Amino acid sequence: MRPLLVLLAFTLAPLRADDAPRDGGRFFEEKIRPILADHCFKCHSHEAEKIKGGLLLDSRDAVLTGGDTGAAVVPGDPAKSLLIEAIGYTNPDLQMPPKKGDGKKLSNAEIALLTDWVKMGAPYAKEAGPKMVTRAKGGITGEDRQWWAFQPLAKTEPPA
Repeated sequence: MRPLLVLLAFTLAPLRADDAPRDGGRFFEEKIRPILADHCFKCHSHEAEKIKGGLLLDSRDAVLTGGDTGAAVVPGDPAKSLLIEAIGYTNPDLQMPPKKGDGKKLSNAEIALLTDWVKMGAPYAKEAGPKMVTRAKGGITGEDRQWWAFQPLAKTEPPA
């Protein structure tokens, strides 16, 4: 009886928002990345000429950090995710892609996929290369000031 209770407890335990199904990376690559690439990366990626709203969507850290208006996604909670609000056109002041220009509202199927992705915990595929460094908005930090370019000029003796 005890093994059955343990199995039942693990089966019924709720997933944390950061827990994504094992195939979450594949779901992201096959379903979500193409939507983001087609509709979002032009303005919200490192390759954008000008990053709009301070929002990047080309890494999970960037999605969770968000832009000028806050985190784009709250993993596991589409109702609190600005990305879902923006693509659903429920807020007249926050609609993505914007109606002006060549932007068209996403299809209902694309909105459903993005909503499911957020419900899954917004898994991202394993990113090749270094992890994106994110920082709080605002001035220069004490850590930034340690960078050589922020050090004050000082007289030094040239080598002999």
